Amino acid sequence: MREESPESRRKLRSGFTTGACATATSLAAANLLLNDLGSEAVSIQLPKGQLVEFKLERCERLNSNRAISSTIKDAGDDPDVTHLATIFAEVELRPEAGVRFHAAEGVGTVTRTGLSIAIGEAAINPVPRQMMREHLSRLADECGYSGGFEVHVGIVNGEKIALKTMNARLGITGGLSTGQPIVVKLAVKPTPTIDKPQKTIDKYTLENTDLAAITRRDPTIVARIWPVAENYTAMVILDHLFAHYGYQMLMEK
Repeated sequence: MREESPESRRKLRSGFTTGACATATSLAAANLLLNDLGSEAVSIQLPKGQLVEFKLERCERLNSNRAISSTIKDAGDDPDVTHLATIFAEVELRPEAGVRFHAAEGVGTVTRTGLSIAIGEAAINPVPRQMMREHLSRLADECGYSGGFEVHVGIVNGEKIALKTMNARLGITGGLSTGQPIVVKLAVKPTPTIDKPQKTIDKYTLENTDLAAITRRDPTIVARIWPVAENYTAMVILDHLFAHYGYQMLMEK
C-alpha cells in the first residue's frame, strides 16, 4: 500500500489584488508625467491603511503627455489565475479634472446588468477605482496640477487567461476584471401546500394516521432557503478551490 504524503501546516502567504497592482502602476506613471521621476518601486496605501511597496518592471514615457508602468502580480497563496501576470497602466494627462477609466489589453468590458459596473464600462471594480482616484488626486494636489487623468488598465495575455474563468457567462467579455465580487442569483419555486390529507405513520405510536396541512407553508420556504443557498455556494467555491490546488500540483510535477 502506498504511503500517504506527509502533511505540513504553514501560514498562508498574503498577496496583492489586481486592483492594488493597477493603483501602484497608475500612480507610478502619473508621477513620471508630473514630476519627471521614474522609479523602480512605488508605495501605495491599501483600503485598510497598510502601506505596501510594489516593484516595477517598467516605468517610461510614451510621449510628453502619456506614460506607462507595469508590475508582476504576486497573489500570494490565493488561488488567482492572474498570479504572476503583468499588470500595467497607461496614464494620459487631460485638461479636465477627475479620473476616467478605460480597458486596455486584457481587461474586459461589462456587457450585462447586475454587476457593480455599468454596461459598456471597463471591468474595473469600484474599490480599485476609488483607490486610483485617491492616489492620483493626492499626487495632483502635491504637484499643484489642476487637470485630470485618463487611466487605461491592462493585463498582458488577459483575454487568454480569462478563458479559465466564468467572466463571459457573468457578462464580462474581452478579458479579465479587477476583482469583481461574486454575485449569486437564486430562483426559488415554493412547493405548494397540499390541502388533501395524506396517509402516513405516526413515528411515535407506529400506527397509521392522516397528515393534513393546518396552514399554508409555501410562502415561508423563501426565507428558509437562504442557509441552503449559502451552503451550496460555499461548496461550489470550495470545489473550485480544490480543483485549482490539484491543477497547481500537477503543473509542479
